[in-house]
Amino acid sequence: MTLYVLRRLVQLVPVFLCASFLIFFIVHLLPGDPAQVMLGEERYDQKQYQLLREKLGLDQPLYVQYFNWLKRLGEGDLGQSLRTQRPVWDTVLERYPATIYLALASLVLGILIAIPAGTVAAVKQNTPWDYWAMAFALFGIAVPNFWFALLLILGFGLYLGWFPTLGYVDPATNFAMFLWHLTLPAIVLGTDMASTVTRYVRAEMLEQLKLDYVRTARAKGVPRRRVVYKHALRNSLIAATTVIGLQVGRLLGGSTVVETIFAWPGVGRLVLEAVYARDYPLLQGAVLFLACTYVIVNLLVDVLYKWLDPRISLN
Repeated sequence: MTLYVLRRLVQLVPVFLCASFLIFFIVHLLPGDPAQVMLGEERYDQKQYQLLREKLGLDQPLYVQYFNWLKRLGEGDLGQSLRTQRPVWDTVLERYPATIYLALASLVLGILIAIPAGTVAAVKQNTPWDYWAMAFALFGIAVPNFWFALLLILGFGLYLGWFPTLGYVDPATNFAMFLWHLTLPAIVLGTDMASTVTRYVRAEMLEQLKLDYVRTARAKGVPRRRVVYKHALRNSLIAATTVIGLQVGRLLGGSTVVETIFAWPGVGRLVLEAVYARDYPLLQGAVLFLACTYVIVNLLVDVLYKWLDPRISLN
């Protein structure tokens, strides 16, 4: 196991280099000029503009800028934000806890919904339980997050007044208020995740229930509940783990739309703010940080396979 993890970590180096290359050049394809944004004037002194570009290094060819940025990355420096003049590392890490809180809440909610719903739908196939579970999954997949978020804001925020519609409270300051603000965005992302995972759990459970080991266990008199939940469900979760891992990577990457609608100060919203400000160092650093998070989550999912099924070889 240790050797496999070390080998995968080594394989992450070319992935990191490819990701940094794509991120850098895609960011620089954005229309607009950071120097013009910083000057903030329609008419400005051309000499001042050129001096600012030289100071920011924007007057150099793109490949030179890229290798300078890559060199700083090797030293653990993501640069400074053009807008706030703060280190990018500090800005991203300052926002990341809010994204982690939202991702964990959405993950827990999604799993608590998806696994029981998918299991019951498979065990009670072609019954009202199955139809309701699939209707929920179809609803979650078909309805855009921004539209569902607006519905929750209108219904539970404005009309009923049960939950706040905007903002964030540090859990260390007031944990109850933090949960109150967390509820609506977590429901949006948790429902989105659960709708996808429910279908995979149901499909895998249906396959497992048809296999010989299930029929053999039932023939030996093993209780149906034990066969379903101890054996079939555990084996079906191996495939579902892949989907859950991808969803976790997406959640930790920050849901820009949901964070923006609920004014949640996560990394996804930070990326959008950097785009508006044409803050190249902040945007590059934040996206690269999210890409690395996604890759690491996939590595953890591969290791989790071994725990779920010891027969799986990680070679």
